[in-house]
Amino acid sequence: MSLFRYLGLSERQGEGGPSIFQNAIDNEYREPQINTNLESTTLTLWHVDLLESHPELTPDEKEVFIYLNKHGLSKSKELQSALGMTEYKVRKSINSLKEKELVTSLGDGRSTKYTISNPRHIITLMQSTLNQFRQELH
Repeated sequence: MSLFRYLGLSERQGEGGPSIFQNAIDNEYREPQINTNLESTTLTLWHVDLLESHPELTPDEKEVFIYLNKHGLSKSKELQSALGMTEYKVRKSINSLKEKELVTSLGDGRSTKYTISNPRHIITLMQSTLNQFRQELH
């Protein structure tokens, strides 16, 4: 990136993306939208509550969705404990969210974990966790 910048073919390397996405997650806003091509990149920031983007969700689905949005990978038992929901309600909510392609599952059986389907969200959570580890090491 530095070479392209020195040649005048690009601007500074953007490192604020993870911070922008993490702030959207922390404030429960709708995820920023990125449109890019060879000539420009447009970032749309939404000052809209995440749940306003999905009015079709039931109250239980909303709770599960918000929890997964904030905490990332979670097991069914963790969702039950944190949200005070029965196994049936959690399973029903997760299945419905999976049908709507808002949640995806990783693993099988008891080791199955659930997360938001958007890959940028997963990357942001991973970068945030890595930054926390770095801060703890210093």
